[in-house]
Amino acid sequence: MRELNLADFEKEGKLAAFAPRADLGFLVAQPLYLKKTMVGHYAAIHHRKDILDYASLAVEMGVLDSKSASEFLAATHLIPGGVELGIYPKPWLVSALSSIEVVGREFLNRYASRLRKYNAFQIRAVGFLAERLGSFLLIRHLMERFSNDIPADIFGYMTVIVEGDSSYSAGLADRSTSSSGWHKAKDKRAQ
Repeated sequence: MRELNLADFEKEGKLAAFAPRADLGFLVAQPLYLKKTMVGHYAAIHHRKDILDYASLAVEMGVLDSKSASEFLAATHLIPGGVELGIYPKPWLVSALSSIEVVGREFLNRYASRLRKYNAFQIRAVGFLAERLGSFLLIRHLMERFSNDIPADIFGYMTVIVEGDSSYSAGLADRSTSSSGWHKAKDKRAQ
């Protein structure tokens, strides 16, 4: 992720506008290579059970089949932000977001009591899971559309505007224990 200081942004007066090439239709963040599989990466930071249950629901809801669910869990690339950050052709985006929403809604219906026990970082599980499923759907679509040769012009950079000496930091759910929850989340990731 690139950080742009607000003072620099104000000096320039505008932020350059980027749009995908008309023949491509997509502009997304650079993919990250995961040293572990998607499930291994997720389990190192979050609750492993969540991604397994989420993948199972994706199959049950018809968003993935059993083969693609296995591919999802074994994936080694992640596009940060999934399909929630970037520029996409509207029909594809509506379809992808609708699929992700169906799985997320059912995940909440079934596992809300488990999620309520999570700290201020981990309670954002549906967002973390949606990012990963969205990334998988996006990469799969791009691989199919461009015959396994995705043009480099599709990949740009996520940019965040910060003030003064500040920098980007991970968000937390707004809960009364958010401070202690963040420390627990950091401790879990460090293990």
